[in-house]
Amino acid sequence: MAVIILKFLLKIVAGLCFVLIFSYSVFAQTDSVHIRTTPEMRAEIYNVFEQSSKKITELDKTILKYLNSVKKPKAAAYKKSYVDSQNGWLNYRDGHCQIISDESADAPTGPDQFFYQCIADINARRIEELNELLINFKLEFGALKME
Repeated sequence: MAVIILKFLLKIVAGLCFVLIFSYSVFAQTDSVHIRTTPEMRAEIYNVFEQSSKKITELDKTILKYLNSVKKPKAAAYKKSYVDSQNGWLNYRDGHCQIISDESADAPTGPDQFFYQCIADINARRIEELNELLINFKLEFGALKME
């Protein structure tokens, strides 16, 4: 019973936070104030989601291309580990964000915004990790030198 009540309260809090943060956010445009509409915010969230997803795909291709170019057995092992971990990460991200979306199904704004925002947030952290990973691969295989 306590779990049901806690989930219900979580949905209410999540919905209120979304409404407070996004529905009433105000920013200055030159000398005027513009109150962003819900459709504008939805478009912005979706745009961030889309851009971060593209960046993940680009980094993934760059890492795989680099590892394929290195003709050392260790690079092949790294590639297999990387592919396995990236697939696992994608499954985690999608599953986690689906749970967030499902928990927010009754929110006033609907679940989609929560799903896209969740994906964008997790993607942002992964982009940092993948950039660092690529640098580490290049350092190990001599494409970059520590100064």
